[in-house]
Amino acid sequence: MYLTEKHICLVDDDQDENALFLNALKKVDAGTRLTYFSCCRDLLEFLEYSDNLPGVIVLDIYMPKEDGLACLAKIKASKKTSPIPVIIYSSTHSEKAKEDALGLGAADFFVKPIDIDDMQIMIKKALSVCSDISTRLKS
Repeated sequence: MYLTEKHICLVDDDQDENALFLNALKKVDAGTRLTYFSCCRDLLEFLEYSDNLPGVIVLDIYMPKEDGLACLAKIKASKKTSPIPVIIYSSTHSEKAKEDALGLGAADFFVKPIDIDDMQIMIKKALSVCSDISTRLKS
């Protein structure tokens, strides 16, 4: 099992947000692979059976069936997936949600940006986190 530095998994049930994310990613780094999941269950299944894990997961909190914080807890509880940095990406401005996410092991917490420039800043941060963990794992 290894982390693929230039691979982001985006978990968000909002297709408009996914399109904005993809457009911003193309402007930041067109060579980064992006895999979408509309629910946590699909992400967890992918992670369970994949040998090429993403370098970072960008995870929404509010989704149907299972929220992002429960998904984050499962990711961090697994020996296989716990090294993957997870960035929470949510519409909530709640300090409690941010504290909960960081307490569960999130690498960072972003309030969903409303424009492509803010999205590019978040993606650069995600790729930086991704690169940092890959460097540590190789050491």
